[in-house]
Order: sequence, then C-alpha cells, then structure tokens
Amino acid sequence: MILHAASIAAFFAQQVPQTQCVVQCEAQRAIWMQLLVSALPSLLALGVAWFAFWLNSRWNRKQWILDQKKAEWRDLLDKLNSVYFPMAMAIQMKKPLPLNGSQGLIELSQCFQDRVFINAEILTEFHFQLAKYALKYIGKSDGTPSSDMDKSEVLGKLELLTEEVRKAAKADLNL
Repeated sequence: MILHAASIAAFFAQQVPQTQCVVQCEAQRAIWMQLLVSALPSLLALGVAWFAFWLNSRWNRKQWILDQKKAEWRDLLDKLNSVYFPMAMAIQMKKPLPLNGSQGLIELSQCFQDRVFINAEILTEFHFQLAKYALKYIGKSDGTPSSDMDKSEVLGKLELLTEEVRKAAKADLNL
C-alpha cells in the first residue's frame, strides 16, 4: 500500500509543474495574439498606403510618357511647318523657292529618326518620304537644279505629309 500511495503522490507531483508550464505558455500565446490583433490595423494601413503609392507612381509614369510623346509630336509638327511655310509663302508671292529648302527637308528627316518616345515604326515611312522629297527638291545628281514645277510638287507632297503626321500623332496619343 505504501508503494501505491507513493506512486499516486509522484503522479500528482509530476502533473503540478506541467500545469504551470501550460498556463504560462497559454499566457505567452495570448500576449502574442493580443500584439498581433493590435498591430493588424497598422499593418493594414501600411499595406493600403503602399498599394496607393504603387498605383499613383504607375499612373504618373504613364502620364509622363504621354507628355513626352506629345512634346515630340509637337516638335515634329513645328519643324514640318517651319520648312513648309517659307516654301508656301514663296509660291504664293510668286518668288523663286528657297534653295535651303532641301537642307531643311534633310534636317527634318533626321528629326524623324531622333525621336525617343514615339514608336520608330510609325516614323520610318515619314523619314523615307522626306529623304525622297529632299532629293527631288535638290535636283538631279549631275548638278542640274530642279525646276520650280518639281519644287511645287514637293511642296504639295509635303502638305500631304504634314496631314499624315497630324493623323498619326492623334492616333498615337489616342485623341
């Protein structure tokens, strides 16, 4: 019997420290849960703030690229007009067409190649057309200058090209 009572006492003695440990672990687990629950609104606010920042920066980047495209198209149209209008004024005033028109066309052709934000596929055809117009405006390779009729024809084609560039700009900018 003594052995039996001692084994029962040992069993209870083993159970008492385990119960304290369980209670202590449960208390620590409860503290971590409280910390997590109290930090959840702050973590949620940080997540929303990061998402808003990401969305805003993405929208700003698209807007910046669109602004750069607009500036490049505006520059191309301004340069087209700076070449076209002196020629058109000369024809209207019945004066000889300016000799530096071919140089303006070649420079303009180079401007069509130097665009960064506009898709190069759009501008390639315009570049080649301007190069052909410049050669026709200069005249033949044997030194014979082109006639005013040829220059007038180039002027008409340049006017059509300007309209095509305007249409391409509006299509590229979704206007």
